[in-house]
Amino acid sequence: VPEKPVSKPVEALTGVWTSTNDDLMRTVYQGICTDTKGEAVKVQLKTGVATIKGWAAFVKDFSTVRWDRDGQTFEWHRVQDVAKVDSLKGAWKNSDGLACEGVD
Repeated sequence: VPEKPVSKPVEALTGVWTSTNDDLMRTVYQGICTDTKGEAVKVQLKTGVATIKGWAAFVKDFSTVRWDRDGQTFEWHRVQDVAKVDSLKGAWKNSDGLACEGVD
């Protein structure tokens, strides 16, 4: 399957991702990418391709995105099993004050 440039980043990138270039998990929501260190950056469109910090996104399939910049590449993999998202484990309250517990 040929890769395609990500031209609709809000739709294609929304979700929770792991990366092959570091141990951080990222969440993309409404065009903002936030990593587990708390850094948030806007996904931008440059010449019709989604970019973050100069890295251009190419969709391999629904669960894999390849990022390219200056001959370097890495991949994001969409998290399919929320039990693997350690940062969700524990007690939480939503904005309405309702409580929930994230467990394995």
